Amino acid sequence: MMARLLKKLKKIWERKGNYYDVIVGSGGTVALRAIKVGSKFLVSILLARTLGTEEYGVYRYVISWMTMLAMVGKAGIPQLATREVSKASKSSNWGYLKGFIKWSTISVIMLSLVASLAYVLVFYSARSIFEGRKLLVVPIVGLTLTALLGLKQGVIRGTKYVLGAQIPRSVIFPVSFLLCTYIASIHLDLSSEIVITVYVSCLLLSLIFIILIQGYTIGGRRRNQKSIYNIYSWLKSSVPFFLSSIGNKINKEVPIIILGSFIGAKEAGLFAISRKGASVIKLVLMSVNMPVGPIFSRLYVSKKVEELQKVVTKSARLIFCTSLPIFILLIAFGSYFLSLFGSEYVDGYSILVVLSLGQLFNSSMGSVGILLNMTNLEKYTAYGVIISSLLNTLLCFMLVPYFEGLGAAVSVSISILVWNIALTYFCFKNLNINATFV
Repeated sequence: MMARLLKKLKKIWERKGNYYDVIVGSGGTVALRAIKVGSKFLVSILLARTLGTEEYGVYRYVISWMTMLAMVGKAGIPQLATREVSKASKSSNWGYLKGFIKWSTISVIMLSLVASLAYVLVFYSARSIFEGRKLLVVPIVGLTLTALLGLKQGVIRGTKYVLGAQIPRSVIFPVSFLLCTYIASIHLDLSSEIVITVYVSCLLLSLIFIILIQGYTIGGRRRNQKSIYNIYSWLKSSVPFFLSSIGNKINKEVPIIILGSFIGAKEAGLFAISRKGASVIKLVLMSVNMPVGPIFSRLYVSKKVEELQKVVTKSARLIFCTSLPIFILLIAFGSYFLSLFGSEYVDGYSILVVLSLGQLFNSSMGSVGILLNMTNLEKYTAYGVIISSLLNTLLCFMLVPYFEGLGAAVSVSISILVWNIALTYFCFKNLNINATFV
């Protein structure tokens, strides 16, 4: 009975277009991200209370550098992978798919080794934070694992296995990190070095899982195929994706790096916890982005512009209407939320408010970045992100020395506003599509 009902509902949605895929994909993604956010929330409380603001700040400072340099290792290839794998799968061009996966894997490993050299320079220059701490080798391994994990996730997303692509990063990693950290806190005196070692070990476990998932989804299709390469085209297309991804990561991690470098690890830790609260608003946007990307690509290739506009509008409304109540709850109960991490974190309430305003505006503009990326207009995404990341960095250098964490929050929110306005303009100009919920 239930199975027949679900089939009928699916037929209804399919007659309307791709909304069924959006709702189901978003619903599954929300469920997975709820596990991820819940696990990260619990581990953040555990670490914030166990390590204290300064040691927690050191942990966040190292992770910020590690994840930002991993973007150099990825070089925009995971986003390119989603598009190229989707195209190859649709045309059953398995030789092309095999060649792309080989090239992308080797490229990510080589670029991660180059990024490791940059981390070595950071390690020996920021002695006030790293002095007395063994934090050189493990983060280098971690940034390589992060880059490979992102690549494999992008490949699997291109095969329409949206939920399967998210399981290692949204379930395996956060849950294992929570459990291992909790066990370590019982038997050991936790420090930033121990926590980062546990973090990287859980990344390795997640990478093993996602390699197995990739083998299940597309391994057999390319086994007996001759590899076909289009390296020049891949390199050319990956540049805008790389600029966009590194710009996004700069917007996320530079405030913590600047706070840690100029103010201290304690203020960096305070900002990191406040940002966790504001990031809950972004949960809906990220959940919808996962399934709509391939849908945008298919509709654009099929030249179904009107259908594309309908999917864009409905997904944007879904994002905003779900994000608004979360924003209201954060503003009303923000102090209580921060107190869960420890009484010293309540001072970050003003930071939480400013960051939440920025994220609400971000949600109101819909999946504009994904729309540009999936319609061969990724260069415009890169333009917007580069402008906002440069603005964010400049504002952080100007405001952080005087206003500390609040200055960083203002910088981030202004850059989000500029970024979204620029991308919405590029989208309307080139596609004649309104990406907002209006």
